[in-house]
Amino acid sequence: MLQEDGLNLWLSALRNTTTIASVDGAPALSDLIPSALGLLADDKDVLGTTINIVESYIFLDALGVIQVGSVFVDSLVPTKFCRYTVHSFSKHSRGP
Repeated sequence: MLQEDGLNLWLSALRNTTTIASVDGAPALSDLIPSALGLLADDKDVLGTTINIVESYIFLDALGVIQVGSVFVDSLVPTKFCRYTVHSFSKHSRGP
């Protein structure tokens, strides 16, 4: 399968690099983090390889993955739901 071959190539690139950051403004492997997270959500057929890709990103730049991941998750969750949940939680929670 072409998609699986592409993911294996992506995984090999991550496992053989020392940085995912851009060098001299060139495209970087870090630019693909949202795509990896999207595959986790959308494509269960290649879940094992996708998990290995995300794991490699975490080993190389955990903070960057968390930052991009939080933006990605925020885009998936409707704003109205988030506001209601936070408001509801703070309304019913009690401090120390």
